Amino acid sequence: MSRIRLLVLATVAALLFAHPTAALPQKPGGGQSVRQVGDNVADLISNNLGPLLIVLIGTVGIAAFMARSIGQVVMIVAGGLFAGVFIIEPSAAESLFKDIYDAIF
Repeated sequence: MSRIRLLVLATVAALLFAHPTAALPQKPGGGQSVRQVGDNVADLISNNLGPLLIVLIGTVGIAAFMARSIGQVVMIVAGGLFAGVFIIEPSAAESLFKDIYDAIF
């Protein structure tokens, strides 16, 4: 197994299994609140997938750049930016699509 693959797998494992309930607020009695599960899960995904996305795009982008495939690098960066908008800042993506919808209809 190459070092890059091992580094990516270690990063994924660290991000996914570090503190899976860190985004969940604690109730005073010690239990966890289930009233805002959707918001808590969205925060958890955003906090974990954002850094993972950056690491994966960087790793694959550098590998494509070293192979001198500039077209592939551009597609990786464009796809990463598009996916990053939804994962890192979902409210910005929502307002963008609302503005586009209002402009068309």
